[in-house]
Amino acid sequence: MNIRNISLVFTLSLMTTMVFSQIEISDDTQLTEPVKEVSLDILPPLSTTEFFVIANWSRNSRKLIENDNNNGIYADPLGTRADESFLNTWSFGIGIKQRVHEYLTWEGGITYIQNGEFYLFEGVDTLHSYQTTYSYITMPVKAFFTYGNTVRFYAGGGLVPKMFLNYKQDQVFVDAVNNETTEEFKTQNGFNSFALSAVANIGVQLNLGKKMSVLFMPEYRFQLTTSNEKSDSYKHFNRAIGFNVGLTYGL
Repeated sequence: MNIRNISLVFTLSLMTTMVFSQIEISDDTQLTEPVKEVSLDILPPLSTTEFFVIANWSRNSRKLIENDNNNGIYADPLGTRADESFLNTWSFGIGIKQRVHEYLTWEGGITYIQNGEFYLFEGVDTLHSYQTTYSYITMPVKAFFTYGNTVRFYAGGGLVPKMFLNYKQDQVFVDAVNNETTEEFKTQNGFNSFALSAVANIGVQLNLGKKMSVLFMPEYRFQLTTSNEKSDSYKHFNRAIGFNVGLTYGL
């Protein structure tokens, strides 16, 4: 083999080595290049069991029915009660919610509930008004159709057993010379110690992260048994429409 052929073989070998070296470097580069991950920033699902704290605002009214159980023995006219109107109240509660099925959640708790009525009479130079409130400790039990995970939607209701605490009436009198007099009357007499209401709710719960969520749930509540004793002239049934707003914590 002459010198020319040796040079040609050496040149071809060198070129082949360089080509394969470039291919290997390229393959290594592709294999070691980090893969970029796409973050969707989606919040985790809500917990199946949660503790909650709520506040309730309600617009209250009442239904009075003449008591036919006493055969008219205690009958008396309604008087100013015939002109009573709505009263806005706040109530508060705590409880536990548990999602026991994909579409079913139960709820139980304890709440302090107020309901009542308002009366106002304005004459030419006088004024008379009063605000009546009935206070209860209650133990509502509810069941909801449930849909969603990060955002949940609820529709349902239940029963609200109520233990009577007290009756309070705040009165205001203004006379012709603009003198104002206030009176407060409280009692536990004349009322049933136990009452029962039914409740209907529809609402939404939104995950805030770190096991916390916010809850907004409109509510309609209506009393099934009378507030008054059997001897009272009238049966008293509360009606309330409003909403619950609160926070929950996953357990």
